[in-house]
Amino acid sequence: MMSNQTAGRPAALAPDVRVIEKKQEESREIKVAAYCRVSTDLEIQQQSLDVQIAAYNRVIREHPGWVLAGIYADKGISGTSVKHREEFLRMIEDAKAGKIQYILAKSISRFSRNTVDALAYVRELKSYGVSVFFEKEKLDTGNAISEFVLSIFAASAQEEIISLSNNMKVARRMRYASGYAQWTHVYGYRCGENKEWLVEEKEAEVIRRIFREYVSGKPITAICRGLEADGIPSTGGKTSWRDKAVLDILHNEKYIGDVRMQKSFISDPIQHIRTDNRDAKLKQYYKENHHGAIVDRETYDMAQKMIAMRSTNQGFSQYPFYGTLKCPICGANMVRFATLRDTASYGWTCGGHATERGNLREDRTVCPPYFFEEDLLTETYWKTMQALDEEELRHIGEKQDGKASAARTILERRRSCADAFPKIDYKDLCDLVERISFPKWTKMRIQWKCGLTSEADITLRKVTDHPFPMITQEVLEHKTTKGNYETETYVLNGVPLLRSNPSQLVRSMKKVQQEILHLLILEPNDYEADVPHVYGTKCVNRKRMEQGETE
Repeated sequence: MMSNQTAGRPAALAPDVRVIEKKQEESREIKVAAYCRVSTDLEIQQQSLDVQIAAYNRVIREHPGWVLAGIYADKGISGTSVKHREEFLRMIEDAKAGKIQYILAKSISRFSRNTVDALAYVRELKSYGVSVFFEKEKLDTGNAISEFVLSIFAASAQEEIISLSNNMKVARRMRYASGYAQWTHVYGYRCGENKEWLVEEKEAEVIRRIFREYVSGKPITAICRGLEADGIPSTGGKTSWRDKAVLDILHNEKYIGDVRMQKSFISDPIQHIRTDNRDAKLKQYYKENHHGAIVDRETYDMAQKMIAMRSTNQGFSQYPFYGTLKCPICGANMVRFATLRDTASYGWTCGGHATERGNLREDRTVCPPYFFEEDLLTETYWKTMQALDEEELRHIGEKQDGKASAARTILERRRSCADAFPKIDYKDLCDLVERISFPKWTKMRIQWKCGLTSEADITLRKVTDHPFPMITQEVLEHKTTKGNYETETYVLNGVPLLRSNPSQLVRSMKKVQQEILHLLILEPNDYEADVPHVYGTKCVNRKRMEQGETE
C-alpha cells in the first residue's frame, strides 16, 4: 500500500523531484479569418457565397475570444489553381504579416482541389503559426496527424475535379456533334438574348476592310498602320494593332458564318494546361452557316490562299505567281525559291510533283535545273500586257459577259504601268490571267481571261538573267573600225559573251564560271570599236582592211 507522501505522484517520479505546472494565462483574443469560394458566376452560386460570408461573420463574432480578421471570398474562380484567386493570395499575405492566427474554411475542396497546392499552403501557413479548420472534414491542421489526413482528402478532391472535367468534356463534345457551338466572345459579334450570334456592324466594317485590303495585295503591317492612323481601336480595345491580331481575323472561319469547334482542349485540368488541337489530336467539329456572315466565301478563300503563299514559316513563300507560271518543258506549275544571290533575289523553276521520298528536286521532275528571275518576270508581265491591242480590249469590254470585266480591268492596269513596273497582286493574276508559259527561254506568253493572248521578249542584260545558260567555245568574226577579227570566244546560247570594259583574255571555263556575274549580253553594235570587247581565249586571225594582210 502506498504511503500518503507518494499518493497522487506518477510512478516514475522520484520522491525528491517535483513538477512545475504551467501557470494559467489570461485569455487572449485570437484573430480568426474565413475563406469562401464558388467556382461560377451563376446567381445560385452567388447566393451560396453570400450565405457562407454571413454565416462565418456570425460564427466568429459569437465565439468567445475570437476576433474577426476578415472574410476572404473568391467568386467564379476554379479551385484547381491559386493563380487567379486574388482573395486567397491576399489572405496568405495577411497571415504572413501576422494579421491572422486561425482560418476557417467550409471544406478542403473549397480551399484547393489541387493536392500539391493544398499541402504547400497549409505548410506555409503553419510556418507563420496559422492553423486551418476545415468544417466539412472536421480537420484542424494544428493537430499532429492533420497533414496525413489532409493529403488523403486533398487527393480525393483532386480526383473529383478530374472526373468532373472528363464528364464535362463528354457533354461538350456531344453538343459539338449536334452542331451546337458554345458562345465565346468574338470580335465582330455579340451574344443575343437567346444566345444567338449577332453581327456588331461597327466592328464588322473593320473586318471587311482588313479582308478587302489584304486580298488587294496590302501587307499586314501596312494594314495595321492604316487602322492606327484612322484611330480604330484594336480587338482588345487598344490604340495599336499587332500583326497577329490581323492574321487571326483573316484566319477565323467565323467571319463567313461557319464555326470550327474544339480548336483546343484542356489536357490537364489541375494545372489548366490548354493544348492546341490544330492537328486534330481530338476530333474537331465543323458546322457551316451557323450564324450570319461578315465576309463572303470567295474573299475569305482568296485570303487563305494568299496567307499560305506568303508564309515563310511553313516553307511556302509562293506569292504571287504560283498556279499561273507553267514549265516551258513539261507544263507543270513552277515554284518560287531564294536564289541566295542577295536577300531580295528570287527565282521560279519547275516544281514537278512530290514523291514518297519527299520534295527533292531530282525526284519531282526530270526537267533541267533552270530558273527565271522574279524581277524579270514582273517586268515582262507588264510588257506582255502592254502588247495587247487596245481596240480589241475596248470591244470586249463593251460586252456583258465574264470576259468583259477582265478586259476593262486590263485597260485600267495598263495605264498604271505605263512608266514603271509595279508589284503584281495575286488577286489580279486570278482575275486576269489564265496561264503564263514560255514558248522560248527568252519569251513570255500570257493567255488572258478576256480571251486574248499576247507575247513579249524577256530582256536579258547579263548571263545570270538567262533561265538556262548554255556556254560553248566558238570561233567568231568580229568587225571593228580597224579590221575584222576571228576570235575564239565563249558563246551563250548563240550570243557572244562580252565585257563592258576590255581586260586580259580569260583562258579557261573555270575562270568563266568564277566571273560569270560580270558577263554582259550585248548587241554587235556595242562592240564595234577599235579594240573588240571579246570575252574569249585568244585572237586566232586578224585581217587589216587597208593592207589585206593576215597576222
